[in-house]
Amino acid sequence: MADSWNQQLFDAMVRHQIGVLRFTAGVRQRIFEILDATESDMRAQIADRLRRNIGLSLTDANLNRTLRLIEKLRETRVEAWKDVNAVMFEELRAYARAEPAFQVQILETIFPVELGLALPEVSRLAAIVNQGSFNGETLQQSLNKMRDADVRRIEQSVRMGMVQGESIPDISRRIVGTVSLKGTDGATEITRRNAAAITRTMVNGVGAEARREFALANVDVAPQEIFVATLDSRTTPICRALDGKIYDVGTGPKLPLHYGERSLYAPIVDGEVIGDRPVRNFTQQQLVREYAEKNGLGKITGADRDNLPFGHKGSFDDFARARMRELTGVVPAKTTYTQFLRRQSAQFQNDILGPTRGKLFRSGSLELSSFVDKAGNEIPLSELAKFHADAFTAAGLDPAEFK
Repeated sequence: MADSWNQQLFDAMVRHQIGVLRFTAGVRQRIFEILDATESDMRAQIADRLRRNIGLSLTDANLNRTLRLIEKLRETRVEAWKDVNAVMFEELRAYARAEPAFQVQILETIFPVELGLALPEVSRLAAIVNQGSFNGETLQQSLNKMRDADVRRIEQSVRMGMVQGESIPDISRRIVGTVSLKGTDGATEITRRNAAAITRTMVNGVGAEARREFALANVDVAPQEIFVATLDSRTTPICRALDGKIYDVGTGPKLPLHYGERSLYAPIVDGEVIGDRPVRNFTQQQLVREYAEKNGLGKITGADRDNLPFGHKGSFDDFARARMRELTGVVPAKTTYTQFLRRQSAQFQNDILGPTRGKLFRSGSLELSSFVDKAGNEIPLSELAKFHADAFTAAGLDPAEFK
């Protein structure tokens, strides 16, 4: 059954990657809209600055006019790149925070047990975007490099148009392309292609690193991961070769492997942890009691986390995560909840059922089904005492006290 659940996890991760590609397309479109908005401005600037003397010799006046135009175009484009920069960091920071939460959601949905999964520290997720290296460059370095190349192509297009004596429309087309072809025949189209590739690379790189941080924080639950390549004609040879290979967490080739990377790692949950049927051999109250005893806190009212002394909740959470994993085990698939509960301690049963129903379950021979009505609502103790007086007596309880 563990294999079946891991297959479901694999399928869910592949479906999620499709969603990531859609997210990438949305980020890319936002960047295109920012850059495209400057192109109409640049057309107007070219028309305004080069209205005269086009096609004539490069006089000092013409040269100065050209230099002023180049400076104006640079200012326009650099301002746009500031907005691109803000969008990329905003989207990727949000994505880095969301990706580990998705991992928790999918694992908790597929596996019928609480695994005590840990989320990476927010500071580590932020560092992925701010300091992470993808193909040898940080996000900021990649954006700066793309911005500089974009501005340089625009400047070169203006100079070349001037040298060749082109008309104003020709210089505009050289830079931003024609409207009929949606700008695909201009110098800025190279920027759009590069922006698309870098966006894919950065989104997948940030996602891969966020998942890596999550996997390392939960390596005792999912100690291995499988490399998953996209199954289409654009998959690179390296990703085709790695597809399906299984690695211990953190030991496989680091993603992204190339620009435009779309591959990912899917976790493989340990068959020793997730066997025929996982079980949680603990309760929240039990964990609080154990923590309190270990730290000399005495008896905690109601054995509730919220009642722990100030400054202990964070330490308790760390303790509880580790203890939950220790107490997570497996039983045969056909084991019922009643069978499982009967094997647990009286305190565990009381935590689940309450002390009175715990006694009725242990000593009064009442099944769990006796505690609920047909609609699934818990039957009050007064009604139980009325219809199961013998069970109360057998458990050492006086049914009259519950009427």
